Amino acid sequence: MTAISQEIGILFDSLVGSEAAIADFQTDLHSHLAPHADKPDAFARLQEASEVVIHQTICTINDLPPDDSGDKLSTNWKKVWINGEQGVRTTIGAASVVSKLFAKHAEAPQTEDTVQKNTDIVLRHVYRNAFNNSYLGIYNLLALRTGYNPANRLNRPLLLMNALIRGLKNASIHPRSLRVTADEAGQLHLQPRHNLVVTKTNEHCPATEARIAVTGESPSALLTFMRTIGNVAIQDIYPHRFPIAPSE
Repeated sequence: MTAISQEIGILFDSLVGSEAAIADFQTDLHSHLAPHADKPDAFARLQEASEVVIHQTICTINDLPPDDSGDKLSTNWKKVWINGEQGVRTTIGAASVVSKLFAKHAEAPQTEDTVQKNTDIVLRHVYRNAFNNSYLGIYNLLALRTGYNPANRLNRPLLLMNALIRGLKNASIHPRSLRVTADEAGQLHLQPRHNLVVTKTNEHCPATEARIAVTGESPSALLTFMRTIGNVAIQDIYPHRFPIAPSE
């Protein structure tokens, strides 16, 4: 167990550790996003809202005012804060690319089940990257945001150049990182185009160690956290980007 696992567990327990916590988290995000859900910058606003909730939650846990700067937080809690924001960015990147692909390729209204299933496929793909060490985790994210195969050594200079030009904070996902097919009814199916490079050691993001026990949710607190944000995108943003029909 890593040094900050306890702090991460406390944060996740506050955000997604119970059905009530998940509902409160979603309500906060819905509230922040509501005035912007139909705007072009909706995903940026959802990222902002998620980061605000994380900030406020961490401050409250540490008996600080919700709008405190966080300068008084311990080193571990500051790391948790940074880690949480990275989790938000990767989640938003996944949710955003799903929206782009559906808007571009859907020739028929997509059912709620189709949208939920495909969003979860992409979120899980990004989630698996958390089981790598920091170096490979960043390398895979660079591959995802360019659409290049991370296993192809010839792509390494391109990925490193992208990092130099665009920095490391951007966690967008390029549409060509995913393969899009459609069935006879016009329902889309998304799949990762390339496998992530996997570390051969036991190094991983400490957030993967946190567990919850909530009915109908993954025992992984990190995946549940990502799904919670993704569900807000599905409910509030997607309907403004492409037609969604109720599942039968």
